[in-house]
Order: sequence, then structure tokens, then C-alpha cells
Amino acid sequence: MSYKISIIMPVYQEEQGLKKCLDSILSQTFQDFEIILINDGSTDKSGDICEEYVAAHKNIKVFHQENKGPSAARNKGIDEANGQYITFIDADDFVEPKYLESFFLLEKEPKETVVMQGIILHRPKNEKKIRKLPLGIYDSNEFSNLFYSLRLISTWPYAVCKLYNRKIIEEKSIKFVEDLKYGEDLLFFLDYFQFIEKMILIDQCNYHYLYTPKSLSWTLHGYESEIKLLNKVSKRINVLDKKIGFSAEIESIHQAHFSKYFYRALHSLYLPPHKKNRKERIRTLKNLNKNDYTKFLKNGRWSDAKVYKITNTLLEKNHYQLADVILNLWYKYRFPPYSK
Repeated sequence: MSYKISIIMPVYQEEQGLKKCLDSILSQTFQDFEIILINDGSTDKSGDICEEYVAAHKNIKVFHQENKGPSAARNKGIDEANGQYITFIDADDFVEPKYLESFFLLEKEPKETVVMQGIILHRPKNEKKIRKLPLGIYDSNEFSNLFYSLRLISTWPYAVCKLYNRKIIEEKSIKFVEDLKYGEDLLFFLDYFQFIEKMILIDQCNYHYLYTPKSLSWTLHGYESEIKLLNKVSKRINVLDKKIGFSAEIESIHQAHFSKYFYRALHSLYLPPHKKNRKERIRTLKNLNKNDYTKFLKNGRWSDAKVYKITNTLLEKNHYQLADVILNLWYKYRFPPYSK
């Protein structure tokens, strides 16, 4: 059976919030949809809850697999989708009744496009932040301005709150990158963006994103993964630049965002849980200098700026051992809880 929308939902250890999420979807004013649940190796009761809802609702199906991560789960969902359009919902979030309906506010059959709507971020201590979008249909001549005014790379990297055309995804073989620990949502969006001729923005916020910040030791990934994301995002932005022609202002903003990725990679060299030994750090610093990554050190801000600029000077003069000593001491001072 075919549906208008396929909702793809990775599920991993979500027994606490899964029912609330599913009930919010089933309460939609727009009912022409299927829900594809990918139980990604959950060891709690998530799998049982999925089966319970499948038994009660004909438009829900579940696939159980070993834990492979959200990207692999979403790719499995894409393979199994039958809908004309695809959207993603995370199992620990929930949506308002008009979430799906609002995607069709401006066009009943949005083609060669992505439809985006706003988001409600739920932060600790019951803090809420609402991110809205301007209502309108924008053609490719306006893309550069949208990347600038909306800060699409840094502010809207989510897989959620977007409606994709399944035909484009299939014909262009667009998938989530599975060998990254984070940032795969943004890469998917940028890959898709290459093939659209317009953007549809909806000025409604019907998606509740439950945000739980984690400590630095949990959010940092290994250096290889961190630097790989920088490379992949930069490559895709360069491809889009050839199509869109980014303004100098937005290129500057993108470079600043790339710097954030670079600093995450640098942090991972010196902080747990992926801190490298001195020999490995020095070898990595040499590679950074050789591949011109050290240009990002010039963008250091606040208290970090002086240390990173000194480091950059040392690297340019090939004083790798001294640069490593300075960085190692700096991280012990700057992040004492994490630098042991």
C-alpha cells in the first residue's frame, strides 16, 4: 500500500518516550502516512512497544536489527519507504497535530524542493526556544541569501522538520553517511540540496525537540571522525557553491562554522575519551600543517585566541614538539575536569 508520507523513526532504548511520540503522530490531522520503525538493537522494552503499535495500526511497520546507529536505521527506513514524501521523527520527541498538514500549507504537491518548518527546542529546567522560519517559496536565485539569513548550516542541521521527495532520494541515491558519529543529518540535507530548484519554508513550529546536553567527554568523538566531518561538509559546500554562487558574507560564515569542526577535532587530540599519546599528537599536528588546516587556528576567540595563534606560528615554523607541549598544558588548564 502506498502513502503520501513515510515517517521514518530510528528507535534505540526509547521505552520512556516512545509511546508519547507515536501517539502524537497518530493524532495528526493529516492521516495519509505510514510509520516505519527501525528498532536499532534496543535491549529495553522499545521493541515490544513497537510490536504493540504494529499490531494495533495497519499503517505502522517495524524492522528489528542489530545496533548500527541512527544513520543505518534511517537508511533502512528509506529502503522500506513507500510514501511519495519522506520525513524523519526522533523517538524521544513529539509533534503537534498539524505537523504533517503544515508541510502542504503553500503547495499541495511540492516537487523538486524541500519543505521546512520551525522547531521548538526543549532545554533543561523547562526552558524552551522557538526557532521560526519565514513563510514563502524561494527559487534557486535566492538560495545564497537563505544560507546567509537563516544560517542553514549551523542553525538548521536537523534531519527532522523537513519534508523530502522520495523520488529525488532514490534517483540520486542519497543516503545518510554511516561511518560518522554525528553530523550525518547535515550531510544528508546538503546532498539533497544539490538537486532541488526551490525551497518552501513554513512559519509554523509543530515539532518538539527534547534536548539533553551531555558533558564534553561524551560529546567529543575520535579525531578521525571529527576531522572527517569537516572534510565532508567542506566538500559539499564547495559543490553547492558552484551551483548557487555563495556571497562573500556567507562564505565567511561557513569558514567560521568549519572552524568549530576543526576545534572539535583538536579537542579530541588532547581530551578524554579519545586523547592520543604524544607521538600520535605530534604526527597529527604535522598532517594538519601539511594540509592547511592550521588556518583555522587564526580564528580562535576570547581566551583561546592567543594560545591558538601562538600554536599556529609554531606549526608554521615546524616546531611541532613545542606546539604540542603548549596545547597539552593549555587543555589541562582550560578543561581541568576532562584533562586527566
